[in-house]
Amino acid sequence: MSLYKTALLAALALAAGPISESQAQMSDSSSAAAGGGSDPVKNRLFLMSTGSVIDEHKFSFTDSELFFLQLGYAPISRFQLSFSYFVPLFETSEAFWSAGGKVQAIAPSGYFQGLAAGCDFGLFSRIFDISSSITSEILRSVNLAASFGREAAKIHVNAAQLLYSISSGSVPFPTYMQAGTEIQIFKSGEKAGTKIIVETIFDRAENHLSLSTVFAGLRFWGKSSCGEFAWPFSRSFGNNNVFKPVECPYISFCFLI
Repeated sequence: MSLYKTALLAALALAAGPISESQAQMSDSSSAAAGGGSDPVKNRLFLMSTGSVIDEHKFSFTDSELFFLQLGYAPISRFQLSFSYFVPLFETSEAFWSAGGKVQAIAPSGYFQGLAAGCDFGLFSRIFDISSSITSEILRSVNLAASFGREAAKIHVNAAQLLYSISSGSVPFPTYMQAGTEIQIFKSGEKAGTKIIVETIFDRAENHLSLSTVFAGLRFWGKSSCGEFAWPFSRSFGNNNVFKPVECPYISFCFLI
């Protein structure tokens, strides 16, 4: 899977038993003291959607890999809008844009950090490495993501389905799954911190899931911004047991106002 394909798929995402109220309060306090923080980019990992949305009345701007731009806005609590644009790299390249929304259907409670559903509608002429076979520019995407844990450490799962149109009609991509985790390793007061983030993509083929891509890296976050650096690893073509790093790293910057 190419890095470009992975980015488009994503753009269009500490389980624990019941505890008493007093235990929950103690856990929250110890989490904050041990490094739980206020990472403002809680709606995603690197590319993967989570069970959260950005804070109410916040605008976000994200620049990934220099050419992939995203805007976000949360007009009300637990709901955000998004707009994405891929800048053409060459004169012969085609631009890509998408617009969508995400709603947190179930709010956080204890170790459950939320369940969110999203959908996107995009237009572009070139799709990955099979652009010559695509005659329509329509792409639709839906996803469902859930998050678990505390601020200091979380796990996330996401399921997504894409549908694109060709001359013979609409064709679905196989449903793909994602799983990821974030662990805070450093915190400076309430203003800044560092997280380790790992996310994965599982493609479905022949009625089974197969791990195809792994992103591993760091997020450096501040009160209203973050910078991310990760290296993607993808399965080698023709060898299902070997993962190799792709040619270039993933670099992203995000600002919120």
